[in-house]
Amino acid sequence: MHLLLHALLYAVAAQAPVDTTDGGAAVDAGPPPPAGPAVQPSQLTGRFRVSDVEKMVRAEMDKREGVAEAPLPRVEEQDGLPTDRLGATLPVLPPYKVADLLADPALFVGERVMLTGLVRRTALDGSWMEISEVPSAPRSVRLLPQGDWRFFANDRPRRVTTFGLLKKRKVTAAQARRLDEQAGQKPRSGAGVELVLEAEGAVVQWLD
Repeated sequence: MHLLLHALLYAVAAQAPVDTTDGGAAVDAGPPPPAGPAVQPSQLTGRFRVSDVEKMVRAEMDKREGVAEAPLPRVEEQDGLPTDRLGATLPVLPPYKVADLLADPALFVGERVMLTGLVRRTALDGSWMEISEVPSAPRSVRLLPQGDWRFFANDRPRRVTTFGLLKKRKVTAAQARRLDEQAGQKPRSGAGVELVLEAEGAVVQWLD
């Protein structure tokens, strides 16, 4: 891992724009770097941050280990807000609010519904997300992506509209604590019942 990072840093330095601040003369960049993982030309523009290099290293390691890369979201602006479109295109239907669904879930269980709410928490690996009326609400609906896509773990406030089959599941104390851990929280939840939506797609609006 450290050797790969070192090689990438050399690759970035070699491809960076020439420094002409010394009286207008080009500064010798030194000998060519050792062979390392391929770096895309689009990645070699502007200034690099440590986080940029870390992402490149992580992507290369995932590639070597056979980890599939998640498809990038279709990004656009909707209602003046940055918006990600994930998975399948949503049908043109008026969405139900999470609060309305939670008020009488028996009406919706077993049905494919369009639902909208605010992000309550997300698994760190993006394998699920909970939405609720407000982020601090005690009750929520957990969204499970169906297909080759996933959510993005982030603490910024987001509004999600999604569509899929709603199911009701029992959750043991061990399973509830595991969900806490997956969300990066202290495991303290107990047994209960949860509502799960098998999300075919989602529209995520960033609110700040």
